[in-house]
Amino acid sequence: MASPFPSNAVLTFSVATGAIATDPRTGNKQPATLTVTVKAYLKPDSRPRGLFYPGIDESDEPLSGRLTNPSTVPNGVGHLSKGWAVITDPVTKDTQSGWFTLYRGTPSPFGVEAALGAKVSGIFRAQAVAGGAQGIALQPTPGQYPAAIALSLHRLVALHNGQLVYADATDITQTEGAIGLTLNAVAAGGKPQFATSGLMQDTGWSWTVDQPVFVGSVGNLTQNPLIVAPGYYQEVGVAVSATQLLLGLEEAYLL
Repeated sequence: MASPFPSNAVLTFSVATGAIATDPRTGNKQPATLTVTVKAYLKPDSRPRGLFYPGIDESDEPLSGRLTNPSTVPNGVGHLSKGWAVITDPVTKDTQSGWFTLYRGTPSPFGVEAALGAKVSGIFRAQAVAGGAQGIALQPTPGQYPAAIALSLHRLVALHNGQLVYADATDITQTEGAIGLTLNAVAAGGKPQFATSGLMQDTGWSWTVDQPVFVGSVGNLTQNPLIVAPGYYQEVGVAVSATQLLLGLEEAYLL
């Protein structure tokens, strides 16, 4: 049965699988993890009716609601699990992103989870941007950097001598790796906006859902990262659907 609550939040958790994996960046052994994405209906309890947008008035804001897909809390997502949240205001359609710490509720003795979804609550902290202000996803960076070459839409960019070029995992001179994903195409000399986080969509993408996405070659995104030197390894997000990417740039590691 479909949930009667409208989904307005996507929560992405990292769950330990119990297996041991080798980190391709460092060669260290570490617990393997699985990305688990759930949809939910969340709302602030303290707001007057009609004022929804979380993370604006308070840096840490209580939210509560129900899971919509799946309707039960997935295995491995326990009390105080921390996940990346992308929440959409049902009225304005603005999107806010940040961290959500889950308070796992007690299952109802009446078995309503199957029909209504598990009841959950937690604390949401909107992601901060430069200067400590609360940011709205996508988080575009103003066009302060000129493009050294013509740049296309939805390509990863890196800085070289103060100018933007395509990020390329095989280029060992890009020590900082990708710094964003273009939100518009520009000619050489233009100053594009680019996103550093948020939910991105492109009908040309064809991702494997719930799997990470990395820097590829000449600005392209890939789910098959470079793991052999020379070059660098950088995760830039996770696929939440075949055409959607939850962007979140991590540190670049030279191979």
